[in-house]
Amino acid sequence: IQKKDDSLNTDYYIKAYQWLGRFVFLNGNYDEAANIFEEGLKLARKSNDLIGEASILYNLALMNNISGNLKYEVELLHQSLSVYREANYKLGIAEVLQELGQVYYFKGSYDTAEKCLNESLEIYKEYNDRYGILRSYGKMGLILRGKGEFLQAMEMFHKYLLACEEIDDRVEIVFALINIAELARSQNDYIVAEGYYLRA
Repeated sequence: IQKKDDSLNTDYYIKAYQWLGRFVFLNGNYDEAANIFEEGLKLARKSNDLIGEASILYNLALMNNISGNLKYEVELLHQSLSVYREANYKLGIAEVLQELGQVYYFKGSYDTAEKCLNESLEIYKEYNDRYGILRSYGKMGLILRGKGEFLQAMEMFHKYLLACEEIDDRVEIVFALINIAELARSQNDYIVAEGYYLRA
């Protein structure tokens, strides 16, 4: 990045800032990562690259999640969502909405979380993004459980499990089985719970 090659387009450098920023913050260097993302953000805005701008804002939000600054994460996610909507980049919109749904779930704002995830799920279905769909099912199940809608939550967890099995994602299958088992256990259905724990 420091030795800029004018033969490469701006998009290359914006992506380079993103990948370098991710690498640095995953290694725990949050201040340095923030500086890298900010440089990429300036370049994206200067070149009117809306998708690049939204993507960097999203990465900044994730970094703030990991560092525990959840309030600023929500602010950045809404900024990212706004720019993705301006660009009409639907898969980016879906990704941010799914993250917002998870954040609002942890904050206990279940209705807002559910609204975010419903919109995200519709977009993922439109594009037949199977990973996006299955993760939306899993997160929606947690929200419904949090709202006390246990039958709907169980139905959603089974949709999650089926979607995982269709693509044979073993890690996600384990998560789905555990979610079903824990929900069954919370309803004192210990036989069912044991069966799913053993499958997991």
